[in-house]
Amino acid sequence: MNKIIELKKVSRIYGKGGNQLRALSDIDLAINQGDFVCITGNSGSGKSTLLNILGCMDRDYVGEYILNGNEVHNMSRNQLAKLRNSTFGFVVQDYALIDYYTVYKNVEIPLIYRKAGNAAQTHPAETMVHHDFRLNRKQRIMQTLQELGIKDKSHQPVRELSGGQKQRTAIARAIVNGAEIILADEPTGALDTHNGEQVMAILEKLNRQGRTIIMVTHNLELTGRCNRHIQLENGMMAAQKT
Repeated sequence: MNKIIELKKVSRIYGKGGNQLRALSDIDLAINQGDFVCITGNSGSGKSTLLNILGCMDRDYVGEYILNGNEVHNMSRNQLAKLRNSTFGFVVQDYALIDYYTVYKNVEIPLIYRKAGNAAQTHPAETMVHHDFRLNRKQRIMQTLQELGIKDKSHQPVRELSGGQKQRTAIARAIVNGAEIILADEPTGALDTHNGEQVMAILEKLNRQGRTIIMVTHNLELTGRCNRHIQLENGMMAAQKT
């Protein structure tokens, strides 16, 4: 298996002096390409902190973070920004969409940041997933929306969508760039059982297509849907199961 993520003795401490709070302690973790990893733990166990570090949103940690063979800590802010946009797709509980934008415009955002335009491009994930990066921006967006069953909602404002449709839009935005790693923070937390099941089915399909999924959840029933389960407790690895 191809190892894409490796953490070595990673710790995260907030505050200074006597006001320090240790959110993570000496985390050792290796994730292979194609893993579906589920991270659980009580509130305050360090789940979101770990996800922020993995997604290059937080660089104020100690230890080593190696991504695709590169040490992340040595990268500049610009390099990290480009890395986030090309390698990761983010899906969160509250969707993080722009309500007055249409579905199409929300999904277009990462392509604009990447300056994809209509130019032909290559990407490490291109060979793993169904997206053809020779497609122009509009074709790519519409193909992604079709795959997620919301093509007919493309010109509808997000504020008019149901919760399940909003999360599908968020997933479309996360994968339209061909991101090889999807970081999902409680992706079913705001959804009813039916819509939550549909979102999990989408994530499982994306995983079968070759994407690596790292999901934080409080729902222990979902751990059976992943091939790896990591439990955090007080910022430490309490258990790890395959």
